[in-house]
Amino acid sequence: MNKRKFNSLTLFLSAFFALGFLCSCSKDDPPGKETFMESKFHTITESGWTWNSIDLAYQATILENNITSEVINSGAVLVYAQAPNGGWNLCPLTFYVTSTVSGNIQTNVLPGRVNLLCFYSTRTAFSDPGAFNFKVVVLTGKELKAHPGVDFADFEKVCEVFEK
Repeated sequence: MNKRKFNSLTLFLSAFFALGFLCSCSKDDPPGKETFMESKFHTITESGWTWNSIDLAYQATILENNITSEVINSGAVLVYAQAPNGGWNLCPLTFYVTSTVSGNIQTNVLPGRVNLLCFYSTRTAFSDPGAFNFKVVVLTGKELKAHPGVDFADFEKVCEVFEK
């Protein structure tokens, strides 16, 4: 698969998963009624990567109690990785270790956690990814409906619209 097709596929899958997440019901609401849940912007430094020889990737887990099945079904869980220049990039994130070796950090969102996978273009345990800063943003379905058309790749815009 050429690089352009791979990047397009990666972008499409990221958007698909990012839009597939969150709605929360409080105990006092009737079943099925969405309520605003305070959006969470958590910064986590992850350095506890372990090699997974089945997936041929390093893996780590971020625990996040606000990710529920309702979140996964109708809201959004966005994961941003901090770039060397200090900016925040929506995952998946591709980075270059050398001029010939690239890494790609992908996410898998499950209730209560985000699994991170770091693949290298060599498909080997090239090197431990080391410490990465991540931000996890949990949004409700109601928040998404109230703010359609937000560019999730623009972290500053996401903060402007959703941070409380």
